[in-house]
Amino acid sequence: MPIDPAGRPKAGPADKEMDLQGMYVLPGFIDMHGHIGGKEQGTPAEYVFKLWMGHGITTVRDPGSGNGLSWVLDQKAKSAKNEITAPRLQAYVFFGQGKEKPITTPEEARKWVDQIAAQGADGVKFFGNPPEIMKAALDEAKKKGLRSAC
Repeated sequence: MPIDPAGRPKAGPADKEMDLQGMYVLPGFIDMHGHIGGKEQGTPAEYVFKLWMGHGITTVRDPGSGNGLSWVLDQKAKSAKNEITAPRLQAYVFFGQGKEKPITTPEEARKWVDQIAAQGADGVKFFGNPPEIMKAALDEAKKKGLRSAC
């Protein structure tokens, strides 16, 4: 794309210019806490996705879906490939989700974070834990490139 001397992009011959005087141009909205829904919640995910898109929400952080991580990751991949009509999805997991017993040691916390990172999670949703467990889990999440919410 050509750049003018002021550093602004210049329209090319095939580009179209729109007169948006008096209008607003906004980026897509990000829903930082959006549960996708599903059959168990009585609302099909397809409906929820289209409702979000229709209201300008283009990215959703699902903070631990009742549908499970593998389901959310499947929907995330389909959305990224435009195989479904849905916002971009960020898959978070409730801290300790999938474990039969609570996490009680820093070592268990690190191991659990490693497991969900390997599965492809984007982040962890915490509710509060003893400081040594939170510190270990957050440290491991940072090492693995995961985000966190609480």
